[in-house]
Amino acid sequence: APMLHCMAMTLCAVHSSCSAALTRVSDDHAYPGVEEDAKSVARHIWHCTLNSVWLSPFFTCDWDMFRSSEWHAQIHAVARAVSGGPIYVSDSAASFRRAVLTSLLLPDENGRIVPCESNGLPIDRQVFMDPTETNSPWWVCNVTTAGFMAVAFGLHDSGDSGDNLLRSTLF
Repeated sequence: APMLHCMAMTLCAVHSSCSAALTRVSDDHAYPGVEEDAKSVARHIWHCTLNSVWLSPFFTCDWDMFRSSEWHAQIHAVARAVSGGPIYVSDSAASFRRAVLTSLLLPDENGRIVPCESNGLPIDRQVFMDPTETNSPWWVCNVTTAGFMAVAFGLHDSGDSGDNLLRSTLF
């Protein structure tokens, strides 16, 4: 039966998972009660993008859940939108912020997100780049039914703190 493989990025898991359509391409990062800092968020986006390069020929890539109530919710939401995978949150009902997810919806009032046709991948010249060590934007691209989606993430630690450290721009 179709299933989700969690953290199954080993060669053995890839070759023996013919029935899986979806696999997690990240480590667990949204632990309850554990605050994520900007460097963790940046590494999460970078690692998911690169792991998608390896796993996208075999699976739909799942970049894991995030919390809509945290300071970094919007950058995680944008990352999930361009990833082409599922978008889901792990907030309690009391702390869930609807606006974070509604910002990803198409304006057609049907409650649909932009439908991607593939997995979000880095542009070719960035595959071997560490975006946490350079001021260059980290580009993640995908194909949609209406054309292309490209997001420029600023994942470099400029010495600032909080949500001023991470930026995303959707093109």
